[in-house]
Parts: sequence; structure tokens; C-alpha cells
Amino acid sequence: MNLDELLKSVWTAEINMNVDYSHLGQHILRSSLACQLSINLAQDQRKKRMIKNNE
Repeated sequence: MNLDELLKSVWTAEINMNVDYSHLGQHILRSSLACQLSINLAQDQRKKRMIKNNE
């Protein structure tokens, strides 16, 4: 089986199973925003520590 045949069979199987991937975009976006928020909070904490240590 070559790659084209494999992709066609997977695509057909997904159609037959009526797979709904629409929710994945929202989940990925939420995960990405949560990760960015965590990074921003960590950076803010680091800046506050540096300022406090320099005082």
C-alpha cells in the first residue's frame, strides 16, 4: 500500500465513522492561551524578584 492509498483509506474510515474534529481547534487555543499566561506570570514574578533584590 502506498501513501496515497493509505490516506484515502484513513479519510474514508473517518467519513464513515462521522468523526468530528471541530472541538480540537478550541481546545488547542485554550491550551495555548493557558501556556502563554503561565509564561507571562513566571516572567512577571522573575522581574519582581530582580527589582526587589536590587532595592
